[in-house]
Amino acid sequence: MVSLKRKLIFIFSIIFVLSTYGLQHSIPKTYAAVNIYVKTTAEIQSAMLNAQPGHNIMIAPGTYELPNNRYYSNANGTSSNPITITSQDPSKPAVLKGGNLSTGGYTFYITGDYWVIKDLKITYGQKGIVLDNSNNTHINRVTVSYVGQEGIHVRDGSSNVTIENSIVEHTGATGDPKDMGYGEGIYVGSDRSVWKVNKGNSGYDRNVDNTIIKNNIIGPNVTAELIDIKEGTSGTLVSNNTFLGSGISGHNYADTFIDVKGVNVIILDNVGYGGNNPNIKAEFAEVNRTSSNPWVPSNETANGSLTNTADGNYYINNVYIP
Repeated sequence: MVSLKRKLIFIFSIIFVLSTYGLQHSIPKTYAAVNIYVKTTAEIQSAMLNAQPGHNIMIAPGTYELPNNRYYSNANGTSSNPITITSQDPSKPAVLKGGNLSTGGYTFYITGDYWVIKDLKITYGQKGIVLDNSNNTHINRVTVSYVGQEGIHVRDGSSNVTIENSIVEHTGATGDPKDMGYGEGIYVGSDRSVWKVNKGNSGYDRNVDNTIIKNNIIGPNVTAELIDIKEGTSGTLVSNNTFLGSGISGHNYADTFIDVKGVNVIILDNVGYGGNNPNIKAEFAEVNRTSSNPWVPSNETANGSLTNTADGNYYINNVYIP
């Protein structure tokens, strides 16, 4: 007969093993930073698709064109080990070039979390940078120019995205009035007409929260609004930007620096230059798409799942020079 003492020793040994196993599996995995040096279009795309937390994708100087494709990744970094894509020589930023301005799709497309996109030039394609369901991504010192429609689009459930120290110019560059009307510099969220409530699984998650847009130069020749903050978004901060409005076209109601349809927006310490553009009717336009407006379904505002749009917004210390 096994003694009580031996039984207790066995039980405590099992508990120790199980607790140690649990501790080992509860400790967050750490990743070593790895520099991935690339110098061809294929190498860039492969590095993006196979990126792991802590990878730094370092692009050699040059222009890299994908006429029938787009630079894409759904890989995820972590808060302590983001995935970074950047130029080997920031003084000679690599140029990532998309295809046709009208039909070239997205030049640079991320659907993963915790990316750092910096010291790059993005050009051509129908849209410059698109983030879908991308959380905690940071765009820094990036130039987006000569794209068919919008420059940077933060969309489809993305949150905590920061865009700073960057330049967005020459959007809506096809010259077609339709494209010019969709040539926003930075577009936050999505129009209600393409939400999941209307489009099903092919639609977009309307919630785009806590986007920070700071210390950028937006314009010239941005043909629609320099920033469009859509209904369904919340907590957007726009601060210390320079707006150059000389290219605002007037197409598709493009007649302001910023359209504000989201809630809890702060627009602070920005300077806008109108360039004597007669198409600019106001510095900011606050558009309330509530239940009385067909853009937002009355049942959603009534039950509180979607607050009234354009509520709780603040405009502080902005300067407009016609």
